Amino acid sequence: MNKNITINLKILLMPTLAIVVLTIITFVFAGVILDKINTVNADLDALSRSKNVLEAKLSTLTSISGESLTDTSEAASIALPEKNSALLSMAQFRSMASESSLVLENMKVGSEIKDSTTSHVDVTFDVEGPTEGVISYLKSVATIAPINKISKFKISSSGGNIRASVTSSSYWSGFPKTIPAVESPFEPFTADEQKLIDHIASLRKPQFVTLTPEGDSGRVDPFSL
Repeated sequence: MNKNITINLKILLMPTLAIVVLTIITFVFAGVILDKINTVNADLDALSRSKNVLEAKLSTLTSISGESLTDTSEAASIALPEKNSALLSMAQFRSMASESSLVLENMKVGSEIKDSTTSHVDVTFDVEGPTEGVISYLKSVATIAPINKISKFKISSSGGNIRASVTSSSYWSGFPKTIPAVESPFEPFTADEQKLIDHIASLRKPQFVTLTPEGDSGRVDPFSL
């Protein structure tokens, strides 16, 4: 009798163990599959958000003309050049003095001074002429590109005119080394940022001269009479 019971238990034990093992395996694989599904869903959500960001950026960029972007970029790179801006500033000072019929003398450039995000040099000079013309000239320094700031000046009389001894700081800064990630959200300019962009665009730019090569006029025979 006991022997029969033992045999029956053995017969029942094998299917039971098989069912238990199968159940465990099923739960394990079900967990793995659920994890994969959650990962795929998260990836799809991220792709959807990136798509929406890119579409918003594309819509904004297409609403701005290429010419406008070029002009703004050029104005910014001249207002705050990548390298030493002393020569550009000196050209601006000379040009303004010539236009106003003022005498510009003793122009000198100091050493580079580095700040946290920008660099500058002090450009010193004397400008002489009628009072109204000199005062207008000093005010105009704030309207030129590259960006300049008069740090100090001294005015004295010179005959019927006045003479201003000026120190103006001419600024520049290296261009950004990195750009925002493509997937980063588009942030429109604030009112203050747009005001700054408009101000930069309004600055007086240096007059660059482009020399056009002359056409071939043919070789001249130096021995011809």
